[in-house]
Amino acid sequence: MTARGTKPEPTILLSACGAGFVLADIKTEVAKRQDEAVKRSADWIKQVSIATENRGFPEGAEHMAQTAREAGFQRVEIVQTKAKLGVFATLDAVATATATS
Repeated sequence: MTARGTKPEPTILLSACGAGFVLADIKTEVAKRQDEAVKRSADWIKQVSIATENRGFPEGAEHMAQTAREAGFQRVEIVQTKAKLGVFATLDAVATATATS
């Protein structure tokens, strides 16, 4: 929100972040990948992983790690915590600026 309580134009926000995209480019990419996104969501929902019941262990963490790799995360690591496995992943989107900088 701006000082006047209105939302900034998305194209202005994106160009300020150095993304080099306009909103139309993003909408085109989203539409192009819709079937892929729906399938990925359905696969995630089908993956039973309930930590408190020891169900889907370690498959849930492995599935999340694979999903992160497929999404382009450069570093994906399955880590052991005191109780269960977790996934730590980082994505460098090569932004020249961020919303906070």
